[in-house]
Amino acid sequence: MTRMGIGDFISGLPSSVGRLVLGPLPGAVTEKTNRLWASQTHSWPVTIDLEEDVRIIWANTPPWVAFGAFIPGIKDPHHLQPPSGSALDLYHWAVTKHNGLPSGFSTVRLDIRSRAPLEVIFDSVRVHCEEFDPGAGISVTQPVGGASLESRRFDIKLSAWAPHAQALELGSQPVQEFAATISKNDPLRLNLDAQPAPDVTLAKGFRWWVDVDFLIEGMRKSVRVPKDPEDAFTLVNNALYPQFYRTGGSWEQWDLPGRRHDGS
Repeated sequence: MTRMGIGDFISGLPSSVGRLVLGPLPGAVTEKTNRLWASQTHSWPVTIDLEEDVRIIWANTPPWVAFGAFIPGIKDPHHLQPPSGSALDLYHWAVTKHNGLPSGFSTVRLDIRSRAPLEVIFDSVRVHCEEFDPGAGISVTQPVGGASLESRRFDIKLSAWAPHAQALELGSQPVQEFAATISKNDPLRLNLDAQPAPDVTLAKGFRWWVDVDFLIEGMRKSVRVPKDPEDAFTLVNNALYPQFYRTGGSWEQWDLPGRRHDGS
């Protein structure tokens, strides 16, 4: 169950911005796309391709998706001149040129395939999370207009004490027990959409990863994604940092009512 965008209106923005699709994005590893988490052994029958580049995840869709990026070490973006382009291009620029991290919301995509003529059942996603401090900085995004884009996904709420993953079908309908049979000719594609849990107010950033559980020929197996701890996904809590949006070739700052930020 993968969410293909952030179609929720962010209240409290200036009325001139109109209906926006704002959010932040997949972990800060766009240079490490299409990594293959597969064979612990040559007989391991499942492969998991991981995609973190949002320009690929949202390719061939209307330009209705935006992600926020945390840029460390600066207080004001007005001296920064990103190249013109889409909201996803702005995010990519912030991540690759300024060591940015996803902020507020992120998406990564899993493509799960069976390599052998065995019964493989995708069973569940278990999320793990720890807090970290990304230091001072700002969150930037480019507002866009349009409708929500959705697909099958896991909606992940991050907190150090009780991270949670909820399977959702199209239309955001919760799935209490999700399982899917995977064959060589029928792979499974899922998005993992992550954001801070609603009751998280003081955590500045999160490192997170998932265990993907399978039943293979009646035996339970798990794969950690990302495989290496140093490649854990990251997400910055943009509620605690100054936020700037890029529109008309200039930067404007906005704040939600009651926002607390410590990043300046």
